[in-house]
Order: sequence, then C-alpha cells, then structure tokens
Amino acid sequence: MLIANTSDFAGAARVTVLREDGDPLVTTLPLAPNSRTNVPIGLIPAFQPAINSRFGVLVESLAAAPDASPPQIVIERATYANDASGVIWSAGGSTLGTRLQ
Repeated sequence: MLIANTSDFAGAARVTVLREDGDPLVTTLPLAPNSRTNVPIGLIPAFQPAINSRFGVLVESLAAAPDASPPQIVIERATYANDASGVIWSAGGSTLGTRLQ
C-alpha cells in the first residue's frame, strides 16, 4: 500500500489492519511533506499476524501537532509483476482507496 501526503507540511497516518479472524492491528507512520510512503504490510512487525490471512486496511490522516491540521492524503494499492521472459515490473496495476468521510 502507498500513502501520498499531498500537503506541504508533515503529518502522520494511523494504519489499521482489519483482520477477518482477529483483533485489529494498528501502527502510526510519519508522513513527510509532499511525499509518498510505501507501507509493506508483510514487513511491518505490528502487522505480522496478518500474513497469510484476509484483511482490509483503514488509513487515517493525523496532524503532526495538536494545533495543526492533518495532511491531505491519497491511498493506493499498487501491484507489480514480472512478465514471462523475466522483465522486472513489466506489468501491474493500481487501485485508489475509497474515502470514508
């Protein structure tokens, strides 16, 4: 999953993995201004219990300080694949997240 912070100021993202068969798994990640952050679900220690299971992901934008605004974010699921001849990342697709509020 990818999180783009389209704002010119820093913030954070609370990422919650909603498992089909277990309690939610939560972590907070910093977001630099005008950045794109890769969130490799399977490599983040807090999300290890979700490996080999079905889950959804909820991402919430958080302000960097109590008196600040949360940044504007865009969520994307990107999938890349190699072709039959081994050309790396020659195929794939992406899907934008759905805004809930």
